[in-house]
Amino acid sequence: MVPKIIQHTSTHTGENRSVGGNECMIESSNGSSRRERPRGEVAKLRDELATKTAELERVSELNRALSEKNEGGKGFDPLTGLLRREQFEDELRSALATPAGKHNQSLPGRMSVLFVDIDHFKDVNDKFRHERGDAVLRAVARVLREGIRGGDMVGRWGGEELVVALRGATEAMAAEIAEELRQKIEQLRFSEDKLRVTASFGVATTDTVHPRALEDLMKSADKAMYFSKQNGRNRVTTESGRETEMSRQGELDV
Repeated sequence: MVPKIIQHTSTHTGENRSVGGNECMIESSNGSSRRERPRGEVAKLRDELATKTAELERVSELNRALSEKNEGGKGFDPLTGLLRREQFEDELRSALATPAGKHNQSLPGRMSVLFVDIDHFKDVNDKFRHERGDAVLRAVARVLREGIRGGDMVGRWGGEELVVALRGATEAMAAEIAEELRQKIEQLRFSEDKLRVTASFGVATTDTVHPRALEDLMKSADKAMYFSKQNGRNRVTTESGRETEMSRQGELDV
């Protein structure tokens, strides 16, 4: 179908205007011509431009919000989502200085720490590449994060070493929780390469009756964890259990 052409001459400018389809042709008295879109289409384009501008402003707002969120997440490890070591230490110090919550009022000031090390992690990276190592770290971190109670904390100490703080937990309670976590880690499967993962745990405890500095508490949990490694890995060793075992075996350099 041929578009209908309407032609008229402006009495003010002397321009001949031919309108047809979606455009109109304007011829000036000097013989030059230019194309011009109908007013309805121009209005439509302006509306579309306004919509696009609003969308860009919205994207800009989202980017600013994301940037602010990332700034606020500096205390978290980007790979695992766990507390960074410095943040974990700060919050643990604060927790040690604060009485236990309403759920643990019978155990004010008591805190147990689990030191967790993923077994043979270097071999995982060497054999399956670092991408698989990252996946293992995230999976183990998820097990710890989902296995703790309200008020507890979990962080990444460094490399493949992770730490858990259990507010109000006795050594026996902490060992039980650690054993549950150990079993869940042992059950992790990575079907792509049939990789199996285990972890060694060390447990140390402090309370208001026998208060300890944070550094001493973490060092004791770390030593207990190394005792687990030296005795076969994939096991839980409490601080008191380690001392008892050492006394039976004689002096042992952990």
